[in-house]
Amino acid sequence: MDNLRSNMTVISTANNIDSTAVTSVAISKVGSTQELDRSGEVSIKDKHSDSMSAKAASADKTPSLSPAEAVLKRLRDQIAKVKEQIAQIEGKLLAAVNRANGEKSSKVDYLQNQLNGLQGQLLSLMGAYTDAIQEMQQKSVQQQAGSIIDAVE
Repeated sequence: MDNLRSNMTVISTANNIDSTAVTSVAISKVGSTQELDRSGEVSIKDKHSDSMSAKAASADKTPSLSPAEAVLKRLRDQIAKVKEQIAQIEGKLLAAVNRANGEKSSKVDYLQNQLNGLQGQLLSLMGAYTDAIQEMQQKSVQQQAGSIIDAVE
């Protein structure tokens, strides 16, 4: 049960990192600032939904994304998918623990290992997302510095 609590802490931490990173990023584009938000994030409710039409509708609303924005969108989509998988595994794990009545079962071990693997994947994706945001911010600062230098000259 302690392992389950620590797993929940990892998920909570990852959710906080995701929220902070998504809301704090701004990308400079030709003198204007464009705020990134969760509106482009695709939430997968069930495996049988028409995901192609959801992607097409999303693409119609959004002008073509820059390569950096496309990377962030892809990472957000992957993060959402892994979070959903983690939630499903946590539900199965909780049910298996309740059925085991305190005894360690092979199903509980299997689900805990699967959950740990998904949490590792989530943390890796969160790191990649944070790195991408930092790189974009650094490039934005460099572009602004270049613009200021050009204006002074």
